[in-house]
Amino acid sequence: MRAYGIDVRPLPAFVNAAVARGRPGYVHVRQQLRVNEVFVVEEGTLFMENNGVRAKVEPGGVLFHPTGTTQQGYAPSPESVKFVWLTFRTRVSAHECSELRVHQIGEYITQKELTRSRTDQLFVPALSRPAHFAEILDFGYRLAERGTIYPIERSAYVCLILSRLSVSGFVDRRPRLRSKEARLVNDIKCRIERQLAAPLSPGMVAEEVGMNADYLSRIFRRTTGLRLSEYIAIRKMEQARLLLRAGRSVKETAFRTGHTRAEHFSRKFKKHTGFPPSVYAQMAGDIYRN
Repeated sequence: MRAYGIDVRPLPAFVNAAVARGRPGYVHVRQQLRVNEVFVVEEGTLFMENNGVRAKVEPGGVLFHPTGTTQQGYAPSPESVKFVWLTFRTRVSAHECSELRVHQIGEYITQKELTRSRTDQLFVPALSRPAHFAEILDFGYRLAERGTIYPIERSAYVCLILSRLSVSGFVDRRPRLRSKEARLVNDIKCRIERQLAAPLSPGMVAEEVGMNADYLSRIFRRTTGLRLSEYIAIRKMEQARLLLRAGRSVKETAFRTGHTRAEHFSRKFKKHTGFPPSVYAQMAGDIYRN
């Protein structure tokens, strides 16, 4: 696996971000990079080459190209493509590695290479399909809405994207969970995904699997680091952001995420994202039109 060590002290300097669209037959231009670039592919397929190394980036994929390299498209996209394009400046070094150890403590993430440890560097894979893709995509949209956030926040969002890529891209060396608990949590996550459009609470999930709600929440938190109620809320809000970006109305989005009242949904959405859903939808529409 090819990975890059990215210095995060001082914070990376945000340069630019945009939501890009390409028609069928789109081929990325050839250029030598003076900044680091990240491509977060939402729709279609990108065929990219970087210093002779080719990558096919499908929806849900994230590609990283470091400064000083030469990139170009090597084949036309067979269908329309849409991706978030992000650039930033910081020092980057290349690494060839089979795996990296990742240690997570609360919200603070550090990476340890197999041979040495550095707490001022994140290791990001050149190409990945991160489990946190929806969150990374949302951070990218927020950076593209750069008129709505302060400059220091832009650098913070860049770090958040890099940390999510780092955690998703490598082997997690935290103590292994008991297989029975892991299977249970995976089952719970699948049940939640199938019921995002319905009213849902930890008690309802616990009743569905025949367990005590408090006991189930403790297992879920021990496994994921999140309370079951937090996970349900996060997934519903991620789904809501996708629906709003797809042009759904606030009322329809509320209904399709299991909320009976649009006002209640709007309060929860603003608490989670910092924006009322109507404002978020308007900003997403402005980005598409531009």
